[in-house]
Amino acid sequence: MRAERRRQNAKVRWTSLDDQTDPWPVRGTEGLSLVTQITRDVWNLAKKPWPNYKRADLPIRFLPHLED
Repeated sequence: MRAERRRQNAKVRWTSLDDQTDPWPVRGTEGLSLVTQITRDVWNLAKKPWPNYKRADLPIRFLPHLED
């Protein structure tokens, strides 16, 4: 039941890296750099080994774009 609620509530907003309506204080490559640094910091704090899978084997899936 929880999984179904997550699926119903999940929203993905398609935008460009230059979208000026985004409320975040950073955009584009600056935002990507920030996410990269935060990710590294969190992995180091977790004291777990870095994932070693190839990009093609990422544990994610892409869903088709759905209208609001």
